[in-house]
Amino acid sequence: MIDQLQHHLGLDTEIEPELSQKLNDLCEKVDITKGQKVIRMGSYSKYAYLILKGAARSYYMKDSIEIVNWFALEGEIAVSLDNYMGKEAKETILFMEDSQCLRMDIEKWRILEKTEIVVANLSIKLFEEYIDFIDTHARNLADREGMERYIHLMKNNPEYIHRIPITHLASYLGMSRENLSRLRKKYSL
Repeated sequence: MIDQLQHHLGLDTEIEPELSQKLNDLCEKVDITKGQKVIRMGSYSKYAYLILKGAARSYYMKDSIEIVNWFALEGEIAVSLDNYMGKEAKETILFMEDSQCLRMDIEKWRILEKTEIVVANLSIKLFEEYIDFIDTHARNLADREGMERYIHLMKNNPEYIHRIPITHLASYLGMSRENLSRLRKKYSL
């Protein structure tokens, strides 16, 4: 697990075998079926998921409308930041494909953060990556019109175009499904 996290974050810190074993003990390999909700809005889950194969999305409901926060694909982590902080989730995390994941116990990770500098540094790196992602997505929504948002997505996350259903892409881009469909047709001409 730690090797995959290090690779994902671009870290080259050497991990002592004893710490590596402690980290691996926090994880188990799990299969998750398409449509399974691993975290539900208003609940607490002590797990984070490193996706080995598959895809997940995070969303919340507003006025009976699903608002997509993010997608996670292979090599990425699906977790509620609220749950990580010991609070109830403000989102639901649902797997969009049959997936294989490493399920990590957040509570045990947080204990190791307090005593192991390498774990604390990994957490900081994960938070930095998450903040950068949220900032980039917020700027994309605020600073660009619909077509520009779609083009930005195609350039920066082309795998989304082929793997994510149009309804969820539209929500993520802050537009209606119909508008996104029109933009896709217009752009493909």
